[in-house]
Amino acid sequence: MLGMFFQGSGQEEPDKKPEQVRIIKKIELTDQSGGEQEHKKDGGQETSTFFIEPSAGELVERLAGLDPVELDEKAGELPGLKVMWPLYFFSLTKLNNGSHQLLLDVAEDGFGISVLCDVDIKKYPQISKVKEGELLWVAGEIIGLIPDGTGQFLLKTEQIRFGGTKEQPPTAPVYQDGE
Repeated sequence: MLGMFFQGSGQEEPDKKPEQVRIIKKIELTDQSGGEQEHKKDGGQETSTFFIEPSAGELVERLAGLDPVELDEKAGELPGLKVMWPLYFFSLTKLNNGSHQLLLDVAEDGFGISVLCDVDIKKYPQISKVKEGELLWVAGEIIGLIPDGTGQFLLKTEQIRFGGTKEQPPTAPVYQDGE
């Protein structure tokens, strides 16, 4: 599946010109949040690599034209892909088990692809002060996809970064209280 997203279908048509090779954008992040951190054997901080591209929109678009059998097969291959996407905040919900869930969207107006993810409010206490429509960069692992409607991704959150622009994530994962 990832080969399909990163390399195309793999089938070349004789009359068609070869497509240009697209560079996949990745980012490496080190957990600097101040919470409990995993350390490498050499004593350094744990670093994770996340794909900035393909975006949520690109993934849903590539799945849109598939028949139901292919859709189930290809969507089932997405879990495990680590991504970092710019997303707009819409709500924070406390669940019955005491955990918290974020509802985010790729569109500033909230009418795009939505993303549901868990959040540790002890690690990110400032999340309770985020206003609707504020941009966040969320890094995590795709754990599910609901392709119905505009589409919805489920992410297991690894890092949240506040601020930045739609094109460039901020360099620090958190801001201090009062900023």
